[in-house]
Amino acid sequence: MNRLLGEQARDAYATGSEVVRRIERLAAACPVREGVEVTRLDRAGEGYALRTGGGDVVARAVVVATGDQNQPMVPALARRLPARVAQYHTASYRGPGQLPDEAVLVVGSAQSGCQIA
Repeated sequence: MNRLLGEQARDAYATGSEVVRRIERLAAACPVREGVEVTRLDRAGEGYALRTGGGDVVARAVVVATGDQNQPMVPALARRLPARVAQYHTASYRGPGQLPDEAVLVVGSAQSGCQIA
């Protein structure tokens, strides 16, 4: 886990709610603004100047987080697999009880895939 979110044993995994709690605690200590439209972004010396719906902001760094991970992207090949092959995207996976009592293949090695495996 990212050290900004706190220490953790090397072989341990925080639960989803624990990660959310740690992120909320980190965000509470930062000047985080949610739901604010950015209408302009320009270089300003060593940093950036942003024009937003909530006023102008000067920042030394800007992170563009588009959130594409919230939209399931399933490869076209998946549609050609037989119907007997159960397929779940992490967006709809809720736990091992959904899976058949057979071998399971987890495709993808991003954080969600690793946690499911």
